[in-house]
Amino acid sequence: MAINLLNVSLLAASAGLAILFVLRQKRTANPFIPPELFRSRAYRTGLAAGFLNASVNFGVLLLTPILLGEVFRLDAGRIGLLMFPGAAASSLAGLYGGRMIDRKGASVVLLAAAALTGSGLLFLSSLAGRAAWGIASALAFTCSGYILAQPALAKAVSVTLAEGRTGIGMGVYSLSNFMSTALAGIAVTKALEAGGGVAFNPLAADGVSAVHSNLFLALFAAAQLQMLLVLLLPERTKRGQNRLTNR
Repeated sequence: MAINLLNVSLLAASAGLAILFVLRQKRTANPFIPPELFRSRAYRTGLAAGFLNASVNFGVLLLTPILLGEVFRLDAGRIGLLMFPGAAASSLAGLYGGRMIDRKGASVVLLAAAALTGSGLLFLSSLAGRAAWGIASALAFTCSGYILAQPALAKAVSVTLAEGRTGIGMGVYSLSNFMSTALAGIAVTKALEAGGGVAFNPLAADGVSAVHSNLFLALFAAAQLQMLLVLLLPERTKRGQNRLTNR
């Protein structure tokens, strides 16, 4: 609400409540979220990567139909048809992604997902005001990348958790993903309201589509940060091997 309303008072109240929550978790005998959960660097890294992965995906799914409606003046039926290839591609990626994780390990799948997502976002940024069919094709890359990364990240995060902490650890991971989609939605809509007529991508068109292109470029930057976090994960964690203990 603080970000959506640009209200400093709400932001201060939120920060204060967060501090009180952390203090409570440290002092109680049976904390809702055990502080030692975050002592594992691998868990924190996986949590951040999952946060960015969900943010990028929701940002794309929110921004694309708005782009197709505002810039290309398409109705809901045509927008649905143009977004269908992304849904179909993600279904196929989900079908074979799980098998790839078991055979090749989460590391290979995560890097493939990052490459797909990054490529798709660059295409979306470049074609935002030029070709609707190109946007439909680019969605096949971004949606497939998200679907591939989602189970691979979940597996990589799960193996960082100590015995007895899997339930709460994965619960926090899911909560983080839900929060990321909410924040991504607010950030995208606020940026669209602000507008902007100059595209930062030299291949993109200026004008009404520029803000869309710039947002896709920002999501591309977030996807690259996610890939960096994936590379920082311990190799055995990325492969989904050996349950680690929190120290």
